[in-house]
Amino acid sequence: MVKITDVAKKAGVSVATVSRVINRQGNVKKSTEEKVLEAIKELDYIPNFPARYLKTKRTLTIGIIVPDITNPFFPIAFRGAESVVKQEDYTIILCNTFEDEYEEMRYLSILEAKKVDGILLIKAPPRSGNEQYMEKLNNLPVPIVYLDRLPQFQDIPAVVADNIGGGYAATTHLIKLGHRKIAIITVQYPLSVHRERLQGYVNALREHNISINKFYIKKGIPTIEEGISLGHSLINMKDRPTAIFATNNKMTIGLMRALEMAGLQCPQDISVVGYDDFDWENVFHPRLTVVAQPAYQMGETAAWLLIKILRDGVDSLPNKKIILSVELKIRESCGIYRQSKLKMP
Repeated sequence: MVKITDVAKKAGVSVATVSRVINRQGNVKKSTEEKVLEAIKELDYIPNFPARYLKTKRTLTIGIIVPDITNPFFPIAFRGAESVVKQEDYTIILCNTFEDEYEEMRYLSILEAKKVDGILLIKAPPRSGNEQYMEKLNNLPVPIVYLDRLPQFQDIPAVVADNIGGGYAATTHLIKLGHRKIAIITVQYPLSVHRERLQGYVNALREHNISINKFYIKKGIPTIEEGISLGHSLINMKDRPTAIFATNNKMTIGLMRALEMAGLQCPQDISVVGYDDFDWENVFHPRLTVVAQPAYQMGETAAWLLIKILRDGVDSLPNKKIILSVELKIRESCGIYRQSKLKMP
């Protein structure tokens, strides 16, 4: 087993110098640091993490908690965060909660026990009657940066997308194409992202003096199957909407499947705007108009925020909450409304 003394001998430096390089304590010349890192690489040296923690109270480990690893948005955000923490020589522990707050609680306890230096958290939907956990979360001794989804308390380090702006842009685009019967498929979880996208939808309708039809607002769980079911409920209405805005990528897939199953064409029969922009969006026929979130950038920004907190403390942040812009990517799934027929713009 390679020891730190072996690294020091090969690099021609003291053990204390190797320790400063490993623990990123500074006061080491660049040329000396490079010699130490080269020796570590050649000898395949693995630091003694428990011993390092006892000395520095740091593990150079960050926990990242995501709610659904099968949703394409979260792996992209994770890759953005990973690019930053790897650059800073941190190790990652990835946890998937399956959209279950009890699983989130369990993982937080595990990460705290493992003495991680900080946590990036994408919240699971809050459970009713679990307020005690929320209080504990707010007072956790480990620094947390929230990503994408905000809990009830607001004065916290967080990186989010402009969800109100995204919902507003999608709905306004359909209004400008002449649509007045615009439905929305969204997620029923009491989460900030879906509440804000719905608010953007409502804001756009009100701004253009379009009455809000409660039967056009459909909520469900974020699955393809639910998208199919809610899609069918809308297209089978007697007063069927001419356009549908789906605020979740999996539900968008389900909606498109529902239109196909019903023998309806998009956008000739119903126009569609989805959420999130992935490679598979271009495989659809027609190519989907979507609200694109900067998932990778969101992960990067959240990781940099956490690193800054670990280095300088939370009070060093000029802004705790960072809101990143979204982009409406107009493609082929929306048509101009002409009475009973739709035409491509």
